Amino acid sequence: PLYFSKRCVHALSVSFDFLVDKSPSYLTPSSVIVTPKSLITNDDMQANGFIEESNFKIVKPSSCGKILHSGGMEIIQTNMIEEKKVEGLEKSPAYFQDYIGKKYELRVTVINQVIFPVKIISNDPIDWRSFNNEISYSIDVVSKDIQEKILLMMDELNIKFAAFDFIIDCNDNYVFLELNANGQWQWLEQELGIPISEEMIN
Repeated sequence: PLYFSKRCVHALSVSFDFLVDKSPSYLTPSSVIVTPKSLITNDDMQANGFIEESNFKIVKPSSCGKILHSGGMEIIQTNMIEEKKVEGLEKSPAYFQDYIGKKYELRVTVINQVIFPVKIISNDPIDWRSFNNEISYSIDVVSKDIQEKILLMMDELNIKFAAFDFIIDCNDNYVFLELNANGQWQWLEQELGIPISEEMIN
């Protein structure tokens, strides 16, 4: 067992449990928001059946996807599936979702039940983290209903910190993509001056 005598955001067991981002399919019924249809699998047949259901699917790594090569390191981003057939998943599970058209993306950082929503407007319709992408950030407001569902979700998962990713679709619906209990946040504080670190140490 691992022991740590100092104060921390999560127990180590919780942090290890969230090394893979939690997908909508993981969540209990009482906390579900609107979600895209999703699949995490390392079965080629299952993945191809999911892909064939519609023309617009995306794929992303189920954890931090990195490729190391002689020139350095690259990060695997979310991509639209262009091939009609995938194979080789037995070596590494992948995370598939329906593609949702969006007005913008929303990163909601939560610590100690304090919510910090940030609107992310991107030139890339698939992944705002893509290389050489133009991005703008602004502080946003989340509806009371969504705030309540976010806090309920965190309570059910027994976590005090999380970074939630949403899409705001063309009809202004909140579409929940995933949450990460070890999610990045400092760059948003630097961009917008929001006091996440101050809340973190309270």
